Amino acid sequence: HQSLDLPALVGLGLILAGVLVIHLFSKSVAH
Repeated sequence: HQSLDLPALVGLGLILAGVLVIHLFSKSVAH
């Protein structure tokens, strides 16, 4: 059995994408 299934990978991807967007947004606003 795989330790990570599709839903888990999708969830991690969304979380990482959200963090990146927040960082980029904060940088653009600060700058």
